[in-house]
Amino acid sequence: MKQQSQATNDDGFLTLGTRKCVFRLLSFLDSRLPECSAIHSFICAALLTANPSYHVYFRRASSASGEEENYSLIIGLGVECFLQPNQQTKECWTVTAWTDDDEKLVSAYEAINMIDWNTDSVIMHYKFHAPHPAIDNLVKNKHEEGKDKKFCYPCDQYFMPVKDA
Repeated sequence: MKQQSQATNDDGFLTLGTRKCVFRLLSFLDSRLPECSAIHSFICAALLTANPSYHVYFRRASSASGEEENYSLIIGLGVECFLQPNQQTKECWTVTAWTDDDEKLVSAYEAINMIDWNTDSVIMHYKFHAPHPAIDNLVKNKHEEGKDKKFCYPCDQYFMPVKDA
């Protein structure tokens, strides 16, 4: 993974993480378990594989305090390709995110130009059963009337301590 800035706004740069950055993100997320278990699991998978279909974006918090780096937003993207019945290849994105402000996710999702919101399939993991209204609006706006019907199914991920498993 190479590091690059994708977009900037008043929140700062959205950055594609290098392997070194992803290790720092994992350390940051360790202290926030079980709240952020979905993105934590995704980052662990990204670190365990050399698969280039995993992408991790992040945005540093504007007011970092102390020696530990602080982040306001972390997004994990995984892509798989599948063959449709008409023999066309289609991409399916798994999107997992953590943020301290849910409204920042919409601008971050729009800034990531890897996803074609009009044609690709997208599975979003979200910390609550129903997505934030801003994210729901993003999905509706990207899939306007007259386009193929798109459905958004919430995907929850639950945490259970190892001793209880």
